[in-house]
Amino acid sequence: MQLSDEQLKPYSEMLIGFAGEQVEVMRYTTLYTTFGEDENAKMIKVLYLVVKIPFSSYNIIIGRPAFNALGATMSTLYLAVKYPLDNGK
Repeated sequence: MQLSDEQLKPYSEMLIGFAGEQVEVMRYTTLYTTFGEDENAKMIKVLYLVVKIPFSSYNIIIGRPAFNALGATMSTLYLAVKYPLDNGK
């Protein structure tokens, strides 16, 4: 993403996985992120953590604070997320 050092702030805590494994968080930043497209788009601030991990199946994990800000409901079975829009849809 080509973020500058000024945009990435130090972070001193670890993430702990479901099996108890720990992942080092190196830095963090907050960016405006758009979910959806066109008339279904909604933009919120999202906290991104830069982690030190050799590989992962995921390129991003959205946390509960972002889902709460969206007012979202998610289904892992259908790999889908629904959220209300400002226009009432």
